Amino acid sequence: FEVLRPLLAGDDQSADRSPDRLFISKNAAPPVGRLFQPVSKMVLSYAELLLLSLLLKKRRRRVRKYRKHPMLVPRLSKGLYYTLFDDLCSDGWKFFNYFRMSKSSFEELLSYIGDDITGRDTLLNKCIPAKEKLALTLR
Repeated sequence: FEVLRPLLAGDDQSADRSPDRLFISKNAAPPVGRLFQPVSKMVLSYAELLLLSLLLKKRRRRVRKYRKHPMLVPRLSKGLYYTLFDDLCSDGWKFFNYFRMSKSSFEELLSYIGDDITGRDTLLNKCIPAKEKLALTLR
């Protein structure tokens, strides 16, 4: 923040700095190395904007009431996949009418792409099973 302060105040008093170029170091001569290369005011102004936007974004975070809304919790027992899929599997014609493929084609497709679409369970969330992902995608 100390580097940006002279720019914000418009303080260009040092004689060894030209008005359009600034050095990050306060020494008269710039130190050797890549870190302390001359930096234009425009680049520093971008850095200022980035810093300010990050500070404002940090302040704007809202506190959530729920991690998962209570209305969505019974999805594992009352969701469309869990209530309908078993019934569709028991009737081949309904399964074909719903997914536009036979049960054997569905299982074959699942065997091809199952490993690629399988997620990982975390401590807080269970992943959606590959069979459910495929069923919801085909619908």
